[in-house]
Parts: sequence; C-alpha cells; structure tokens
Amino acid sequence: MNVKLKILALSLLGLSLTGCALHAPLSEEIIFDDELEETTDFNSIFRSSKVRVSLTKSYYSKTFESLNRERYAVNVDTTLNPFWQIGVAGYSFLLVFGDKFSIGLNPSLLVNAGADFTYEISSNLYITGLGNLTKNAELILQTKIFDGKYFKGSFGFNYRHERQGYINFFSMDKTEPFDVNLIGIRGVLYFPLMRNNHRLQLGLAYDMKYKTPVFNIGFSNTFGF
Repeated sequence: MNVKLKILALSLLGLSLTGCALHAPLSEEIIFDDELEETTDFNSIFRSSKVRVSLTKSYYSKTFESLNRERYAVNVDTTLNPFWQIGVAGYSFLLVFGDKFSIGLNPSLLVNAGADFTYEISSNLYITGLGNLTKNAELILQTKIFDGKYFKGSFGFNYRHERQGYINFFSMDKTEPFDVNLIGIRGVLYFPLMRNNHRLQLGLAYDMKYKTPVFNIGFSNTFGF
C-alpha cells in the first residue's frame, strides 16, 4: 500500500477512536524478531514505517473507583472515564540501532502521540520505557522466557504511571485528572499469523496507594502490504 494511503487510513482510524492511555511498546519487536532492518539513514527510517495497530485497555476495580471517588469528593453519578483507560497506536516508525537498541515512534494519533524504547542490558534481559503526550508512562524490566519457532514470550516487572479521571456521560461534567502509580508483572506472547506478527500482552498491577488491582490487556498487529 502507498505510504500516503497508509497515513490517510490510520488518520481516519484515529478520528474514530479516542484513547489516551499508553499504547503497547512498538520497540519490543527487537526482543522477538532477529531480522529487523537496521536504521542507517533517512530512507531506512522511512522504510520502517508500517501500520502497527495497537490496542490496550486497563481495567480498574470497583474498589479503586469507590475509594478514589471518596478521596476526590466526586459526584456519585460519575464514573471512571473509559476513554482514559484505552491506548491506541496506528501508523508508526520502528528505528533499529544494531541488535540491542530500538525506538518506536507513534505519531499517528496527535492526541496521544508517544514514543518508546527497548535496550538489551545483557543476554535476554531488556529494559523498555514508553510515554505519551497525555502524561502516561511505563518502565518495564523483562526477559525472554521462551523462543520457539511459532511462539515467543517475555516476562517482567513494570512500573506504570497513568492519568485518570471521572466523567458524567449525561452532563459531560469532568473532574480534574489525578495520577495513578502502579507496580506489577507483565507478560508478552509473540506469534506470526497470516504473514503478520502479533503480540498479546497481559499485566496485573496494584495501585500503590490503595493496593487495589488493575488488570491490563493489549494486542498489537504489524501489517505488511
């Protein structure tokens, strides 16, 4: 597909989806794919542009919602803003520097444009960091736990900072956003299917203030044309 058509298609997708949370880190591809093209000049950066659709969703417990409603004196007819729990990425660039370091750029949705990096600290031990314009961020320490022909996987620990808020969908009243700091565990399953690469991520974390659970799930798909 022509690059301009890719950008147009993902821009239209971006207008139909609203998400402010973190996307799945694009740079994690370097952990699983040993045949990535190295970034050497502007042309190689441009060739690395692909449609990498990424969707993530955080699930907060009712306990978390009620405790924070009390803490911030939120009206009872408001609810946690679901759009602030969804992360979306589309058209992106993957910059690869050798076999140990990569950077993912996600400019496709201006409202939550972001970037991430992955660096191999030592053999099969990686540090991944990501952030976006809506002041969400995550730091992951992970290791590759299996490397099969059809399935690959990683497991690690993460610190995640999310911005949250309440909204009333009838009156559209919104509260001031507040910070949520989470620590937890996270796993990734990587597998090829129908000539495309897919990544499924699962995470379980705890709100560091109230010790309430937060579950995160994500799916990434790299499309080739």
